[in-house]
Amino acid sequence: MSTPITVFLSYAQIDDEGLGFVKAFRKDLEFYCFADHGRRIEVFYDRASLGWGDEWRTGISTAIEGALVFLPLVTLTYFERPWCREELLQFYSSAHTRGVVDLLLPVVVLGHARITSDSPDMAVRIIADRQQFDFREAAIAGSRTPEWRRTMTRLAGELVAAVARAEQRLTPSGGPDRRVLGERMSADATRMVGVLVELTRAMQEYLPELEKAADLMADPARRRDRVGQVAAALAPGGARLERYGMALEAASVDLDGNLRAYCDLTMTHGTPDERARLSADLAKLGSDAQPLLDMGELCAEFLDMLRPVEAASVPMRQALEPTRKGFRAVESAVGIIHGWTTLGR
Repeated sequence: MSTPITVFLSYAQIDDEGLGFVKAFRKDLEFYCFADHGRRIEVFYDRASLGWGDEWRTGISTAIEGALVFLPLVTLTYFERPWCREELLQFYSSAHTRGVVDLLLPVVVLGHARITSDSPDMAVRIIADRQQFDFREAAIAGSRTPEWRRTMTRLAGELVAAVARAEQRLTPSGGPDRRVLGERMSADATRMVGVLVELTRAMQEYLPELEKAADLMADPARRRDRVGQVAAALAPGGARLERYGMALEAASVDLDGNLRAYCDLTMTHGTPDERARLSADLAKLGSDAQPLLDMGELCAEFLDMLRPVEAASVPMRQALEPTRKGFRAVESAVGIIHGWTTLGR
């Protein structure tokens, strides 16, 4: 019996609660891949069942060498969930470095009109730029319908074909050498450090504005008269946070794939001094990102204080939407950066 293809199913729990289809999706995908194409697959719902534990980022990178398929079930909710974003970005960066982005097979369930290549959100662009598989009608029809069965049959065929293409590329000589990776890594790191500086400055300037807004809006007597003025004052800082937050997320994704490949080669073939230097550099990267995470936590506290005002005020809601998007991107980027601290061990 051949070794089954491993498929990692990434989805937002709330989407399954609303649509109730993930269990049937897993079962039918395994059935149709073998019944129609002779390829056994094994679908996993979460990292724990794959045995990755806390080292899931390394687990993804390693599993790509065995042609792991990353299959996100996408709605607009998916992009709001930090874990979903980080899984998607982590997989994309590693697969892109190895030249096997075919192993990312997005299944778009809902939200098609908002998933576009010109989105400022990198996670959305990644899905939009891949060949999406449309699952909307099948999900609405339900798992016992002809629409569902026809759709699952097509998806099984696309998955098996994607794995076959990736297997041809995943040869022992398929990856770039350490010198090339080092050059790419250096360029990516320089860009990321520049973005980090700008983002840190933007957050330092914006947090006092956010704190002031939270204090003003806490007083019901002043809230009605000042809400428009406060919203206008917050808009520029929120826009900067969104711009630099998304730039940091994109820069960390670009660096991640090259860095992980470089670490694999250095820890396997490097000298003891090279391995020690790499471990120290990775630890410093993690510590450099910590102040951003601390500021992000403060930002989240102030945003929570402003939620009641957002609910009652369209201008405030519009002013703070970029802030929330920027903060979400910062969370994702910091998670990726912290994952590097374990690579040199």
